Amino acid sequence: MQPQKKPIPVKYFYMGMLITAAFIASVFVFLWQKESNEEKLLKEKGIVTTAWITSLYSSKVSKKSNPNYFMEVMFFHDTSSNKNASTTEAEISVNTGDSIVAEMAKNVAQLHAPLGKLETQRIVIPTYEIYKRYRINDTVKIVFLNENPSIIRLVTK
Repeated sequence: MQPQKKPIPVKYFYMGMLITAAFIASVFVFLWQKESNEEKLLKEKGIVTTAWITSLYSSKVSKKSNPNYFMEVMFFHDTSSNKNASTTEAEISVNTGDSIVAEMAKNVAQLHAPLGKLETQRIVIPTYEIYKRYRINDTVKIVFLNENPSIIRLVTK
C-alpha cells in the first residue's frame, strides 16, 4: 500500500496566483513606463520629417489572435547636416547686377548639401482603419529622435 500524497493547502495556491499576478502587473508597468518615456523624449527633442512607405504588412501570433499591422518607412535621419551646410555667400550689394548670380550660387550650394543618412525603420500601426489609409510609396509625416532613429512614431492628424 502506497502512502497517499497530501493535497497542497489552498493558501499556497492563492499565494502562487497572487505572486504571478504581481509579476505580470510589474511587466506591464515597466513597458508602459518605457513607452511614456519615449513619448516624452519625442515631444521634447523629436524631429518631424517626411518619410516614404516602403512596405505594409500584418502578422499574427496565432490563428485566433488579432493581427498586428506594420509599415516600413525610409527617411533621412541626420537632418542637422542641412542646417550646418556651409554655403559661400558673397557679400554683394542689392543694387548691383551680380546679386542675381549670387542668389543662384547660394541655391545651388543648398541643393548640393548632404541630406543625411538614409534610415529604414518599422512603425507599429495601432488599428486596421489607420493601416488601410496607406499605400506603398505614399509619404507620411513621422517624428523621430536624431540620436536614436529607432525611436519613431507616425504623426497622425
